[in-house]
Amino acid sequence: MPSGERVKEEALRIVKALQRAKFADAIPLKRKFAGLTNDSGLYAILSEENETLYVGMASSYLTRFRGGHQALTAMFIDGRTAESMRIFTLPLRGRWLDYMLKLEKQVIFALQPPYNTRVPSVQEMSAMQTQTPVQPTSGHIKDILKYLPGNVVDALEDYADSHGMSDMQVLELAIAGFLNLESVNFDGVGEFESVGALKERIAILETVIQKNGMNIPRLPESE
Repeated sequence: MPSGERVKEEALRIVKALQRAKFADAIPLKRKFAGLTNDSGLYAILSEENETLYVGMASSYLTRFRGGHQALTAMFIDGRTAESMRIFTLPLRGRWLDYMLKLEKQVIFALQPPYNTRVPSVQEMSAMQTQTPVQPTSGHIKDILKYLPGNVVDALEDYADSHGMSDMQVLELAIAGFLNLESVNFDGVGEFESVGALKERIAILETVIQKNGMNIPRLPESE
């Protein structure tokens, strides 16, 4: 589970994306909402002046709009035309799909869109930030995270949050464990063991585990 600080960081990323959103890059309103996908995530209805009129969430963008949209109807009643509005989608990946409601509330609170009738209060937003924040991540570690697959980054951050560790500490634990299976940080690594030696130690550990009645999957040999 991501900490309140993680959710806040992701919400800030979405807010910045909406602030940079261009009307020309958004999806025009067409009959049967052609152009929308069944992706899940947050979305915004933009005016041709690039104003964020409404922010919402959807498990399927296409189903959300085809099923009727009260705020969009209100915009038409106020005299806005289909040509003057567009939909900007922000699909979410991995674990963030489980936190759409929290993200939506934080984004609405930050942008205060005029057609969102339910804007979270200051007290509600404060209550969302009561989870234990994580330690700040250094710039070098953030550079490493850029090169990791999204699911690996999610797993790393989840582990850090659930164990009260920083991203730096988790990466150090992972790297140190690779260099020396008994190490929990770089201080315990000592001299670097060859990959061949590490494989031999892993094979020994697998043998010991199997003798104790436990079955573990074997990793495929690298070519």
